[in-house]
Amino acid sequence: MILLAEPGERKKPKTAAELWRFIKHGGDISVSRETVLGMRALRMTVPTGGRRPERLRRRVISLACRFGVSAVFLRDDFPCPEWFAAFRRPDGKEFRRRMMGKTAMFAAECHDSVFVYLRVLDKCAERALCDLFTGFRHVMLSSANERALSAAETAADMEGMSIIIAPSESRILKADAAVILDKPERAIRLGDGCIAVTGKHGDSVICSRRVAGVEYGRVTGQAMGIPGGFSAESLIHESVLTGMMSFDDFCVKRTEIFS
Repeated sequence: MILLAEPGERKKPKTAAELWRFIKHGGDISVSRETVLGMRALRMTVPTGGRRPERLRRRVISLACRFGVSAVFLRDDFPCPEWFAAFRRPDGKEFRRRMMGKTAMFAAECHDSVFVYLRVLDKCAERALCDLFTGFRHVMLSSANERALSAAETAADMEGMSIIIAPSESRILKADAAVILDKPERAIRLGDGCIAVTGKHGDSVICSRRVAGVEYGRVTGQAMGIPGGFSAESLIHESVLTGMMSFDDFCVKRTEIFS
């Protein structure tokens, strides 16, 4: 079971039922069960503004352990993330990296050529490359790691695709899109019409247009059902890890472009 923790306001018990809840749950902590992306979830509203935060923290942790919580997700405005330091806190980083190929395909206006920079060809980078093979006519790849280049060529051969290794700077400037999977050794300059998907490596790329935000959706068009204020990427990745969903169940629904 996962835990969705959000802040709430302190209340005084007005009825016997509310008083019993105070005694049972330790204060006016509210708990309810939900299902998020196929996962069983415990929704917990915590009145964090009390006078005895340490006592409240112990009660919150006790409840989480009692319900067998395996991972904790905090709403953006939860003021005490350190309370859950002992629990696993998924950040969705692997999901974002794995979806960078689909993001470039969605954001690009032209799908002739794409430039990719990587240092490690892990499973996420390999999936991003495979998406780019199907979405662009030409894939250019640079890396300071010869083993990564060799592995990428092998992956391309398995897909029946060709890949341009170590393209010249002039050729990179003609790319319609760029995907920066890892931090490059030096700044990369892109052409004016190129849309860049840089992740957290935006400072290493000189470009006029880049993807600043991504909204994901389900390929079936169904609502995501993710409570407001919680990280969609983190919850999606957790649902994939637990086997409730697969990466192929999700798509890029909207991108925010910074120029």
